[in-house]
Amino acid sequence: MSISNEIRCLTERAIVRALVEECYRAGWIAHQVDDGEELVRVRSTNEALDAVFAVDESRIRFRHKDDDAKRPKLHNVLLIGGNGEDIISDWHCGDASFDAAVGRVAYNVEDLIRVSLAAYEPCPHDSAEGDKCRRPAGHRAPFGAYEPDQHETGAPSYKRWTAKEGA
Repeated sequence: MSISNEIRCLTERAIVRALVEECYRAGWIAHQVDDGEELVRVRSTNEALDAVFAVDESRIRFRHKDDDAKRPKLHNVLLIGGNGEDIISDWHCGDASFDAAVGRVAYNVEDLIRVSLAAYEPCPHDSAEGDKCRRPAGHRAPFGAYEPDQHETGAPSYKRWTAKEGA
Protein backbone atom coordinates (compact mmCIF):
# COMPACT_ATOMS: atom_id res chain seq x y z
CA MET A 1 0.00 0.00 0.00
CA SER A 2 1.35 3.39 -0.95
CA ILE A 3 0.77 6.23 1.46
CA SER A 4 1.50 9.90 1.12
CA ASN A 5 4.57 11.43 2.72
CA GLU A 6 2.35 13.43 5.10
CA ILE A 7 0.60 10.30 6.35
CA ARG A 8 3.94 8.46 6.67
CA CYS A 9 5.29 11.31 8.82
CA LEU A 10 2.16 11.37 10.99
CA THR A 11 2.29 7.60 11.36
CA GLU A 12 5.98 7.72 12.35
CA ARG A 13 5.12 10.36 14.97
CA ALA A 14 2.34 8.10 16.29
CA ILE A 15 4.78 5.19 16.55
CA VAL A 16 7.43 7.21 18.40
CA ARG A 17 4.78 8.72 20.71
CA ALA A 18 3.51 5.20 21.47
CA LEU A 19 7.11 4.10 22.12
CA VAL A 20 7.81 6.90 24.60
CA GLU A 21 4.48 6.41 26.37
CA GLU A 22 4.76 2.61 26.56
CA CYS A 23 8.29 2.84 27.96
CA TYR A 24 7.08 5.39 30.51
CA ARG A 25 4.30 3.01 31.63
CA ALA A 26 6.99 0.34 32.10
CA GLY A 27 9.07 2.71 34.26
CA TRP A 28 11.46 4.00 31.59
CA ILE A 29 11.70 7.75 31.06
CA ALA A 30 12.85 9.41 27.82
CA HIS A 31 15.91 11.20 29.17
CA GLN A 32 17.87 12.41 26.14
CA VAL A 33 17.81 12.35 22.37
CA ASP A 34 21.11 11.86 20.57
CA ASP A 35 20.66 13.60 17.22
CA GLY A 36 24.10 12.65 15.93
CA GLU A 37 25.76 15.92 16.93
CA GLU A 38 24.57 16.63 20.45
CA LEU A 39 22.59 15.17 23.31
CA VAL A 40 19.30 16.99 23.75
CA ARG A 41 17.82 16.68 27.22
CA VAL A 42 14.06 16.09 27.07
CA ARG A 43 11.47 16.47 29.80
CA SER A 44 8.26 15.54 27.99
CA THR A 45 6.96 13.36 25.19
CA ASN A 46 6.53 16.39 22.93
CA GLU A 47 10.12 17.53 23.53
CA ALA A 48 11.32 14.03 22.65
CA LEU A 49 9.25 14.01 19.45
CA ASP A 50 10.53 17.44 18.44
CA ALA A 51 14.15 16.36 18.96
CA VAL A 52 13.67 13.04 17.12
CA PHE A 53 11.99 14.59 14.10
CA ALA A 54 14.45 17.47 13.81
CA VAL A 55 16.89 15.00 12.21
CA ASP A 56 16.72 11.90 10.02
CA GLU A 57 18.38 9.50 12.46
CA SER A 58 18.42 9.68 16.23
CA ARG A 59 18.54 7.65 19.41
CA ILE A 60 16.23 8.13 22.35
CA ARG A 61 18.04 7.40 25.59
CA PHE A 62 15.79 6.06 28.32
CA ARG A 63 16.60 5.80 32.01
CA HIS A 64 14.66 3.86 34.61
CA LYS A 65 12.67 6.02 36.99
CA ASP A 66 14.35 4.37 39.99
CA ASP A 67 17.93 4.95 38.77
CA ASP A 68 20.28 7.36 40.44
CA ALA A 69 19.74 10.67 38.64
CA LYS A 70 23.47 11.45 38.68
CA ARG A 71 24.57 8.15 37.13
CA PRO A 72 21.58 6.58 35.40
CA LYS A 73 21.89 3.41 33.35
CA LEU A 74 20.72 4.41 29.88
CA HIS A 75 19.18 2.25 27.17
CA ASN A 76 18.90 3.43 23.56
CA VAL A 77 16.37 3.01 20.79
CA LEU A 78 17.63 3.79 17.27
CA LEU A 79 15.05 5.63 15.14
CA ILE A 80 15.49 6.18 11.42
CA GLY A 81 13.02 8.63 9.94
CA GLY A 82 11.64 7.88 6.51
CA ASN A 83 11.40 4.15 7.19
CA GLY A 84 7.67 4.35 7.88
CA GLU A 85 6.53 1.46 10.02
CA ASP A 86 10.17 0.43 10.52
CA ILE A 87 11.19 3.71 12.18
CA ILE A 88 12.14 1.72 15.30
CA SER A 89 15.33 0.12 13.98
CA ASP A 90 17.26 -1.28 16.95
CA TRP A 91 16.91 -1.48 20.71
CA HIS A 92 17.98 -4.77 22.26
CA CYS A 93 19.94 -4.11 25.43
CA GLY A 94 19.58 -7.24 27.55
CA ASP A 95 17.23 -5.63 30.10
CA ALA A 96 14.04 -7.71 29.97
CA SER A 97 11.64 -4.96 31.08
CA PHE A 98 13.04 -2.41 28.62
CA ASP A 99 13.16 -4.86 25.71
CA ALA A 100 9.58 -5.93 26.46
CA ALA A 101 8.29 -2.33 26.55
CA VAL A 102 9.92 -1.44 23.22
CA GLY A 103 8.87 -4.78 21.74
CA ARG A 104 5.21 -4.16 22.60
CA VAL A 105 5.30 -1.18 20.25
CA ALA A 106 7.75 -2.44 17.60
CA TYR A 107 6.11 -5.85 17.17
CA ASN A 108 2.56 -4.48 17.16
CA VAL A 109 3.16 -1.50 14.91
CA GLU A 110 0.78 -2.86 12.25
CA ASP A 111 -2.13 -2.48 14.67
CA LEU A 112 -1.01 1.05 15.50
CA ILE A 113 -0.75 1.90 11.78
CA ARG A 114 -4.17 0.45 11.04
CA VAL A 115 -5.71 2.67 13.71
CA SER A 116 -3.64 5.69 12.63
CA LEU A 117 -4.46 5.34 8.95
CA ALA A 118 -8.17 5.10 9.70
CA ALA A 119 -7.89 8.59 11.16
CA TYR A 120 -6.46 9.84 7.85
CA GLU A 121 -9.30 8.74 5.58
CA PRO A 122 -10.23 11.61 3.25
CA CYS A 123 -12.80 14.15 4.37
CA PRO A 124 -16.20 13.29 2.84
CA HIS A 125 -17.16 16.94 2.29
CA ASP A 126 -16.97 18.77 -1.03
CA SER A 127 -16.98 22.44 -1.88
CA ALA A 128 -19.87 23.97 -3.85
CA GLU A 129 -17.73 23.48 -6.97
CA GLY A 130 -17.26 19.79 -6.18
CA ASP A 131 -13.64 19.94 -5.00
CA LYS A 132 -12.69 17.33 -2.41
CA CYS A 133 -11.28 18.45 0.90
CA ARG A 134 -7.74 17.06 1.26
CA ARG A 135 -7.78 16.91 5.06
CA PRO A 136 -8.50 13.82 7.17
CA ALA A 137 -12.08 12.79 7.85
CA GLY A 138 -11.72 13.31 11.58
CA HIS A 139 -11.03 17.05 11.49
CA ARG A 140 -13.58 19.47 12.88
CA ALA A 141 -15.73 21.46 10.48
CA PRO A 142 -18.93 23.36 11.19
CA PHE A 143 -21.80 22.26 8.98
CA GLY A 144 -23.06 24.83 6.49
CA ALA A 145 -19.98 27.05 6.32
CA TYR A 146 -16.67 26.88 4.50
CA GLU A 147 -13.76 27.65 6.78
CA PRO A 148 -10.44 27.85 4.91
CA ASP A 149 -8.47 26.86 7.99
CA GLN A 150 -10.56 23.71 8.35
CA HIS A 151 -10.95 22.57 4.74
CA GLU A 152 -8.24 22.49 2.12
CA THR A 153 -8.98 21.98 -1.57
CA GLY A 154 -7.25 22.58 -4.85
CA ALA A 155 -9.46 25.51 -5.91
CA PRO A 156 -9.45 28.59 -3.68
CA SER A 157 -12.06 30.29 -5.92
CA TYR A 158 -15.20 29.37 -4.05
CA LYS A 159 -16.48 31.58 -1.27
CA ARG A 160 -18.92 29.20 0.38
CA TRP A 161 -18.68 25.55 1.27
CA THR A 162 -21.86 23.65 1.93
CA ALA A 163 -22.35 20.28 3.50
CA LYS A 164 -25.33 18.27 4.47
CA GLU A 165 -25.40 17.49 8.16
CA GLY A 166 -24.48 13.87 8.75
CA ALA A 167 -22.71 13.52 5.39
